[in-house]
Parts: sequence; structure tokens; C-alpha cells
Amino acid sequence: MIEDDIYRWTENYMNVWMRAWEEANEAAVERVVALFTPDGVYHATPFSEVIGHEGIRVYESMILTQHNGKGSFELLGVADKYGVYRWFIEYDVLPKNVWASKLPQTIIDSPEWESYRTIDFSPSGNRIAQAGISTVEFNDQGLVTHYRQSWHTKILR
Repeated sequence: MIEDDIYRWTENYMNVWMRAWEEANEAAVERVVALFTPDGVYHATPFSEVIGHEGIRVYESMILTQHNGKGSFELLGVADKYGVYRWFIEYDVLPKNVWASKLPQTIIDSPEWESYRTIDFSPSGNRIAQAGISTVEFNDQGLVTHYRQSWHTKILR
């Protein structure tokens, strides 16, 4: 792999990921899933891991709980087959009775959503900011084999 490929693939990954947060729909979830190898690994936090398209789909469906998303990212660099960047997103979380009706309870109760359940959401909705650092690892075809993020959430209102 050459460095230019890793830059291009990392930029593409982050553009798709950021656009998914802004669009917050099932088509956006599928665009993120399509960036991964069938056995791709997604670490939503250092202590959580999902493997494969279905697990990634379940975790990424979290975006269906929000709207009015806006984000930005800064590519920090690439090395070997890895891209490293920091990111920031801000969005409104829909009231739980609205988003819970959009998602099967099996998704809400899934281990993939453990980190999301730790946030003390208001029943009427919240404005959230999240910031993090991520690494993305690619195979020779530009598909993601491992994605790792570490983030923190701040409730704005």
C-alpha cells in the first residue's frame, strides 16, 4: 500500500461516517457498513468490539436516535496501513419514546449499545457533543479491517 492510498481511503471513510451522522437514516448506516470487510472489527470504545457487518450495522444504527447532526474531522496522519484522525460531532438526541419506536428492542438491549446506555439522556431529548480520536486500518483493496475509536460525550442541553 502506498501512503496516498491510505490518505484517500481515510478521507473517504471519514466523509462517509460524518455524512451518516448528518443524514441519520438507514441508508447512511448501510454506506458505513459497506466500507468494511465482511469480518471487519469495530471498536466503539476501547472495551467494546463488534465483528462483521451485522454487528457494525447494529452499532451504527445508533445514528437513528438523532437528528441535526454536524461534524468535522482532522486527519492527523497515516502510517503503514493506518489512518489516524480526531473528530467532533454535535447532534440532537430525539426523545427516547421517538427513537425507541424506530428500533427493535433487541438492538437497544444489545451489547454493542452498552456505551450509549451510559449517557443520562433526558426523556424530552438532548443536544450532545462528542469528540474522539480514531484509527482506521485498511486492507489492500481499501476496505476497513479494524476501526478503533475513543470518545467522550458531553450533554449540552
